[in-house]
Amino acid sequence: MHLYDTIKDENARTFCETTLKMEPAEFDLDAVNRVEVFGTDIDDPGSDYCEFRVIDCQGKVMAVRRELGY
Repeated sequence: MHLYDTIKDENARTFCETTLKMEPAEFDLDAVNRVEVFGTDIDDPGSDYCEFRVIDCQGKVMAVRRELGY
């Protein structure tokens, strides 16, 4: 698995709300500092997937979402 992209600050909060469909009433979007986007390589064994790690300003992983495919 490889780090594909890092989305930061306001773009990360917008990404969480619109793409990952995290509800502001259930998830503190103001605490989001960045989203790290990981993806499997074609040579990796098993199914292909993307993994989104939502991280706060202290570096704590707040949520992880994995979706099949690229």
